[in-house]
Amino acid sequence: MTLHLEVAAAASQLPDPAWGFGFGGAVFILSVPATWASMHLRGKTHLRLRKPVDIAFAGLTERAVEKLQDLQARLNAMLPDPTTPFNPSDVVVDPSSVHKPVKLGIRALKERNSIHRQFRWILRVCSVLKTVTIAFTTMVLISTALYFFTFVNTWLWQASCWTTAGVFVIAVILVASYGILDARIQRSIEHADPIEDTPVGVAS
Repeated sequence: MTLHLEVAAAASQLPDPAWGFGFGGAVFILSVPATWASMHLRGKTHLRLRKPVDIAFAGLTERAVEKLQDLQARLNAMLPDPTTPFNPSDVVVDPSSVHKPVKLGIRALKERNSIHRQFRWILRVCSVLKTVTIAFTTMVLISTALYFFTFVNTWLWQASCWTTAGVFVIAVILVASYGILDARIQRSIEHADPIEDTPVGVAS
């Protein structure tokens, strides 16, 4: 009985190869392609978005000017001639006709002013994400090694595992930020060159 207890106590001081190699190896295998992709993400993003962003900036500028000119024309048609005598009935006008050009003009101006800033931010996210994914892959190797070689120092390899998990959370946040910025840029690109509604039955 004492021998069995001694064997069990000794086994509790040894790492589990199946768990260590299985979990650590699986995470490492998954992290390597992600790290490789992150190393090329900035360059690919720059090539994919640089020209469309510049074209969208010019298109949004043009659309903002068009909407402001449309708004000016509508206001001139609604407001009374300042050279004519004042008539209280002419002051009461319906503002609903100017709501759409105002809304579209403001949106075009906001997207025009933000699209280059969003492009710069998405490139920064790519750079930080590359560093974080490299750190994560390295921490997976370190955590696995500490698990096997310093198993009795539980605090050491567990602290390394928690640090690795924290780096993973940061990577997830960066990936989500990349997706949000990319979606906003794509939306601005679409608004710069919208598909106009064509009446049914009318040939283009």
